[in-house]
Order: sequence, then structure tokens, then C-alpha cells
Amino acid sequence: MSNIEISLALSLVLIVIFVVRHYLFNRPLPPGPTGLPFVGVAWQIPSDKQWLKFHDWINSYEGDIVAITAMGQPTLILGSAKAASDLLDAKGAIYSDRPSAVMAGELVGWDRGMGYAHGPDNPRFREFRRLFQQSIGSRACLDPHILNIQEKETHRLMLRMLRDPKNFYRHPRESTGALILRLAYGYEVASSASADAGTGDALVRTVEVAMHGFAKASEPGAFLVDNFPALRYVPEWILRLCGSNFKAVARQMRKELDEMYDLPFAFVTSAKGGIVLW
Repeated sequence: MSNIEISLALSLVLIVIFVVRHYLFNRPLPPGPTGLPFVGVAWQIPSDKQWLKFHDWINSYEGDIVAITAMGQPTLILGSAKAASDLLDAKGAIYSDRPSAVMAGELVGWDRGMGYAHGPDNPRFREFRRLFQQSIGSRACLDPHILNIQEKETHRLMLRMLRDPKNFYRHPRESTGALILRLAYGYEVASSASADAGTGDALVRTVEVAMHGFAKASEPGAFLVDNFPALRYVPEWILRLCGSNFKAVARQMRKELDEMYDLPFAFVTSAKGGIVLW
């Protein structure tokens, strides 16, 4: 088969899946922009600062909830704190579950942690939540040791801001990564690496790279496989011919995620680590 024939066949499969989903799962939704057939409003959602467009839709339809459909995926936009509280807090048992993300969750591997763990009925998710609440919950964060760590890292952040103000957007991310590594693994970033402009700690950089992959993989509409999960079974050579090899992207992101898991753990288990116990 030629490349054109393969592309046409794949497009036909996607159209059939879309039509079936539309007629089987179409239910009444709150008001919102209708968009175009198949793609919905995907073309209207900007690649950056999507919340500004969401805010425009909320104002246009004069309500707290707006419904959109992008690439066959229905989505509700909550435009007020009250709407978010009513649905995600008061009725959290039925509305606060996490979406099934094929790209970020299954292919990249973020379903191993809390990011896309299937919950709240999943025992692994409940255990994660219990440990988080116990270690860094609202009460736990009042512990003097944790407050001291936060204050110390804040001082380092301010020093980086003074020494390298042009990269102010990067410094908070580095500071957050350093704080997470200290609390989770007892790893303390060297003062020179955390304060000097242009110098970065290797583990902090590892965390930052993995989190960048998480943000990209979770971006709405970025990967068609999230809207059409059956695409994950398409052979990679066909994806390459179509110019959309999301599996290669996921493989690289998964490697970066594995490094974020493995390198700090190796530091803890190594006798050379010099762990700082707080």
C-alpha cells in the first residue's frame, strides 16, 4: 500500500470511531460553542494560555459551566469557584475522578503515581493520598523542620533572582524541584548549584525535564491517541508514514520519567549519598 492509501485508510477508521462515539455517547450538555464536525472547537483552543479562551467562552454564555467538544472529547469548563466547589468538592465522589489519559498515563507512565492513578477507588491511589497527607499535608507542613527547609530554599530562590534576573521564570521551577527532592529523598542541592546563575543541579534538572514532559503529554488535544485510544494499537511504522509518531515521543518521555524515579532512589540507596535527614 502507498503512503496515501495508508493515510486514507487510517482517516476512515478515525471517522467511523468518531461517528460511533457521537451517536452512542451523545448526551445533553450545558451551553457552549458547537465547533466543526469531527474536530469540534479544537482549532479555536490556543496552544498557550488556554484559560484566556475559556474565560471568553464563560463570559459569552453567561454561565458558570460551558461545554465544549474537541476531537470528539466532551469537556466541561468550570468558570467559578462555586461551580468547582459544587461539583468537585460537594459531589467529589462522582465528579473528582481523574481522566483516562492514554498518552500521559499509559504510554508515558504517569499512571504509576498520583498524576493519573485511577482513583479514588484504587487502593494504590488511596495509599498515595494517605502518605501525601501524612507527610506534606496542611498540618504536616507546620512542622518546624519542614518550615525551615522551605525558608532555606526560599532564600536560595531570592539569591538566584538577584544574580540572574533575566531567567526569573526558570528559578521557581528549579526551587520547586529542589524542595521536592529534599522532602522526598533527603537530597540537598549544593549551594553553588542552586545559587549561581547558569549552573544547575543534575537531579533538579532531571525532575524539571520529566515535569515538562508531563505538561506536554497532558495538554488537551496535543495527542490524538487521547481522543481515540485505539490508535495506541496502530503499528509504529504506520504512524511514521503518517507523520505523527506519538509512540516515539512517549518512549522518550517515559525514559525521562524513569530517570526521575530511579536517580533519586539510587541516591538514597547508595552508601555514598550522604543523606540529609530532616
